[in-house]
Amino acid sequence: MFADIRRRYRRVIVLLTTALGIALGQAAIYPLLYRETVEELYQRAYDAVLRGEHGDALRALKRLHQRVPAHEISHFLAGWAHHCRREYAAALAEYRLAIRYSPEYAQSYANAGYILFEQGRYAEAQHYFRLHLERVPDDAGSRFMVEECQRRGARERKL
Repeated sequence: MFADIRRRYRRVIVLLTTALGIALGQAAIYPLLYRETVEELYQRAYDAVLRGEHGDALRALKRLHQRVPAHEISHFLAGWAHHCRREYAAALAEYRLAIRYSPEYAQSYANAGYILFEQGRYAEAQHYFRLHLERVPDDAGSRFMVEECQRRGARERKL
């Protein structure tokens, strides 16, 4: 039964491809048939980040963002990829976009805070850690970082 359905499906695809090829020309149908979906691009980027292939992830996310401004936590993934490559300005920009498009995703706030902390921008970092704590009140890491930002900020003011 399933083999019969698959054969019919393939015939329909061949007929549609032929019809499109005649109507549009062979060169025009390739992008229509083989264009990656937004979900495929997102999954490719997600998998690449997990494998540590950050350049591949960023290329997939760039193609995704050309189609839609944000998909799930795509800007967080882009921020993480840039962060891992030590491209801090780009990472921070992506985390801010992640916060804009997915404000409920708490980790974007913490990651932005870590970048700002590493840059010595303690007041800004503290702000992001507090925003993270509003969403995840029991997070010991952000609680510690708020206190550390206060200590380092006070130390800098004394100098």
